[in-house]
Amino acid sequence: MKQLFFLSFILLLFSCKNEITKESSFNTEKYETHFLIINNKSPELFNGLDYRDISKMLDNDSDLKNNFKEKTYEEVVNYLVTNYKSWEKEQQAKEIENFIAQLEREVESAKSFDGDKFRNDVTSIQLEIAIFKVWKELYEKSTKNNESDIKKLGEELKKNAIQTQKKEFPKLRKNYSEVANKLLWENDIDVKISGGNKYTTLIFTGGVFASNKNIKDMQTELSEILTELRFKRTIYKWYKGQEDYTYYDLKTKKDEDF
Repeated sequence: MKQLFFLSFILLLFSCKNEITKESSFNTEKYETHFLIINNKSPELFNGLDYRDISKMLDNDSDLKNNFKEKTYEEVVNYLVTNYKSWEKEQQAKEIENFIAQLEREVESAKSFDGDKFRNDVTSIQLEIAIFKVWKELYEKSTKNNESDIKKLGEELKKNAIQTQKKEFPKLRKNYSEVANKLLWENDIDVKISGGNKYTTLIFTGGVFASNKNIKDMQTELSEILTELRFKRTIYKWYKGQEDYTYYDLKTKKDEDF
């Protein structure tokens, strides 16, 4: 099917090459194909403008297309180049406006964030972590923008997001231990948490961990979520009170690392 489509497109290019000139009449129904041909054969006509942007401009402005019905290609090109510049400015202004509005919403969200609704199952816990990642992505995007309002909002988002992270990560780790304990109970594995009020150490106890392979497999399986939750250590015991247990020290970010 793809080969047939490509062959048809090549035939269309050759069949149109004689009719497409500056003096040709403009076919509004095939404007995308015509623009592609013009762009490939005479890119200087558009003064280096991207065909895809011109196509996008037309898709969003039916009135603009309707103005082409009686125009020659030379008139069409001149009209597009002239209107593209103002359209581009409008698009840039809209993008800035939308980005500012998005940053404002996220700043307020970070200030009043309620993490209690992201509890009691692994998916919900991961969803809250995903929100933190979105905040960071928005901040990084704001640093690349030259608008002072955007940079200011980006810094405000970062400040509030860090405060939220410091408060939420210990709660997430504690809740994760509770979720894991419930899930692993039927496999005779007990899950506890320690590490002061930051809850940075996860302790697994069960007969299955008499096997080094089982310990390694468990650690590998949990590696991603342990990193995302910024645990600092995991401990594996095969009975309570075991002193020569296996543990892993984890090189993860601090809670305040954005």
